[in-house]
Amino acid sequence: MTRRSLTGAAFAVAAALLFGSAIPSSKALLGDLDVFLLTGLLYGGSAIGLVIAAPLLRHWRVIEAAPLQRGDWRWVFASVLAGGLAAPLLLLLGLDWTPASTASLLMNFEAPLTAVFAALVFGEHVGRRVIFGIAAITAGAALISWQGSTDSNGWLDPLVVVGSAMAWALDNNIVRRIAHTDPVQLAIIRAIVATVL
Repeated sequence: MTRRSLTGAAFAVAAALLFGSAIPSSKALLGDLDVFLLTGLLYGGSAIGLVIAAPLLRHWRVIEAAPLQRGDWRWVFASVLAGGLAAPLLLLLGLDWTPASTASLLMNFEAPLTAVFAALVFGEHVGRRVIFGIAAITAGAALISWQGSTDSNGWLDPLVVVGSAMAWALDNNIVRRIAHTDPVQLAIIRAIVATVL
């Protein structure tokens, strides 16, 4: 593997660890804060952190991407709506009503839903192994909810968490359309807009 590939893999693992820890941490914070307030605070903190980190990442040449172009802004707007507003808000609402352990497991829907959107909405090829994986993850997540491992009221509360996974799955496909651009610039825009709204 090249140095760039190793760096990318390290960032991917770090992102997975941080996202995994964010769900129980957010659940704990929801005991004291309103859902909408917490969403704004999290994105406000993200915007501040990214503005501070961006010059360092560029100095170390971690970021080597083109700035956003005029044709990219429609995708940026769609990404802000799906991944910057709908997904985190639905997740925090779901966490307010559902145990963090259940919400974490239900977020596994994000991977198969990403593949479903890629195939049905964006016309990408999906092979048999991917279809099998989608079926397995879907069945597993449904089984977890069906066996009463949640303390929520029926199916509605877990479905809010699945709605969050769906919004992030759509966002994954949207961001892929502008993957050539500066990821920190995109993340800052998303964080600022989500904080203001």
